[in-house]
Amino acid sequence: MTGASNLDIGSVKDKLEVISRYSQLPVMVGFGIKDSLSAQAVSGYADGVVVGSALVEIMGSGHAQVQILDGLRNKVASIRAALDQKSK
Repeated sequence: MTGASNLDIGSVKDKLEVISRYSQLPVMVGFGIKDSLSAQAVSGYADGVVVGSALVEIMGSGHAQVQILDGLRNKVASIRAALDQKSK
């Protein structure tokens, strides 16, 4: 399931702590990551974020291909910038 409309950071943190007790593998979060704020909030606890539904929504917007590409580029760039800022 992707595209959860509600992101509970406390719950995510708790679940990641449990998972890390049982595995040394990197853990990524992909539920509710729809913008730079949600990606940045989760990045303090997860090894990575997955953005799915927010990008699919842009692709299905019905706009011209150039507008879709610009929308995708802008969305990914804003999320990347937020994650880079958080890691400093």
